[in-house]
Amino acid sequence: MVKQKTMKKLFTLLVLTLVAATGCKSQSTSAQAKKLAQSGVTYEYKASTRGTLMEISITQKEIAATKGRPGEDTAAPLKVTPEKGWNTLLEETAKLNLNGLETLAVPSKKHQFDGALAASLKIMADGKTYTTPTFDHGNPPAEIKALVEKIIELSELEKQ
Repeated sequence: MVKQKTMKKLFTLLVLTLVAATGCKSQSTSAQAKKLAQSGVTYEYKASTRGTLMEISITQKEIAATKGRPGEDTAAPLKVTPEKGWNTLLEETAKLNLNGLETLAVPSKKHQFDGALAASLKIMADGKTYTTPTFDHGNPPAEIKALVEKIIELSELEKQ
């Protein structure tokens, strides 16, 4: 009987500790996202190969996207950035170590022999530009995968 009470207390303490730790991390991420929003963040995603070009630029106000052959006028009309989508971008960015973006390990290198579009991501924030190494479009480093997927989703270029 005493063992059960002790176990229940330990279990309760463990659950409370986990909830508190998760809540603190979430608050920290939200605070970082708010700081990013105030700094005027811009996202630029580019993917290209010899015959194909995809460019996406996203700010808090608008999304500019182009997909087609280099040199062609294939720009899609500017779109307003949805607030929910923008907030998701900020939340994903807040999870990153921006200073470490340039050292991310790329999971594959098909872009080196035209097996995939060569892609890169630039994030401009606080007057600085943070750039990833070149990676395969469709196979970004795990650390930025959710962010890249959201950028592409917001651009709606994959639907064309």
